[in-house]
Amino acid sequence: MISKQRLTTIVLTITGLGLFGFAFLHLDPKKVLETVGRVSALELAALFLLRLVYWLFRAVAWKTVLSGCGGKASFSHLLQARLAGHAVGFLTPSSKLGGEAFKVFMVPRVPRRCLAASAIVDKTLELQATVAMVALGIVVALARISMPPLYQRIFLGLTAVLILLIFLLLRQQRRGLFAGILHFLDRRGWRIPLVERNRRSISEADARISGFYSRTRRSTRAFVLLLYTAMILWWTLEIHLNLRFVGAVDVTPDLSFLLVTLGSFAYLLPGTPGSIGIYEATYLSLYTILGIPLRAGLALILFRRILALAWAGIGLLIIARIRRIQNRESAGNSHSRSRVPDPHAHEVDHLDHVVQNSGGKKDIDQ
Repeated sequence: MISKQRLTTIVLTITGLGLFGFAFLHLDPKKVLETVGRVSALELAALFLLRLVYWLFRAVAWKTVLSGCGGKASFSHLLQARLAGHAVGFLTPSSKLGGEAFKVFMVPRVPRRCLAASAIVDKTLELQATVAMVALGIVVALARISMPPLYQRIFLGLTAVLILLIFLLLRQQRRGLFAGILHFLDRRGWRIPLVERNRRSISEADARISGFYSRTRRSTRAFVLLLYTAMILWWTLEIHLNLRFVGAVDVTPDLSFLLVTLGSFAYLLPGTPGSIGIYEATYLSLYTILGIPLRAGLALILFRRILALAWAGIGLLIIARIRRIQNRESAGNSHSRSRVPDPHAHEVDHLDHVVQNSGGKKDIDQ
């Protein structure tokens, strides 16, 4: 039986795709495609370059957080992991959360627990900046646009819920994000095999998360928040230029800002790869509210999808490349172990014997 959440997602997806298809056919597909064709190769390259800078913002933020969690990785590795995570998040029904988890496994020579902790903190700070900008966008929208009361209540309600969730998440991270969950499971007497096997790893990741807030300076956290705020403003610039390229020259920068901030709700609903259908429904509704020409708006949606797919393709190429390197290194290590005897093997065996007899445990950081 389909759950209510899954059914809601299916309905929203079908509704969004239906609205997009109706609008596309109603406006005459030929005219919409002519609007898309107005974008020159140079303008398309500019949009691609703007998106590259967007990814650079994200990589710098993650590197800063990772350093605060006690880890160190090259900027190149983190950027590639970001793009690999985007590919997984965009092409799977995870609302980007699947990509956030996947990118942890794409960074070499850094403890997984440290990477996992940094990914959680990084995402939390990104959400904090996003919610702040969404709240600002709603204030601007209420002052700038005459909205129906229903839309006002929807946006204000969603923003209030997001602010509350971010506040609770930040407070729990400072105290120990997973410690509360483990304590709850212990009190109920529930023993989940996967959790029990990784209890030590979970506790260490939890310590790194809370340690980030206790050890790092406020200026470090402020810098990351500033990066994500700048990223949203940069995204606004990209959207604004894209609208101008397809002929919507009357759209002002503040309307582009509202389109970005209010449209962020589309990415918070999991269920379909790339939020397909949900994204379309959200933006079509915003076009009506903000007074953006529908033909240019449809062209904008097509361009956003093309750019996202292009970067997802780059991410898939990065995944394939990393997998080849990992397989080659694994095969080389296996071959070396089978051909070259370890002269210190008896010393390791003796050490294992001593450790086991003394009641100690070996810990391998994954």
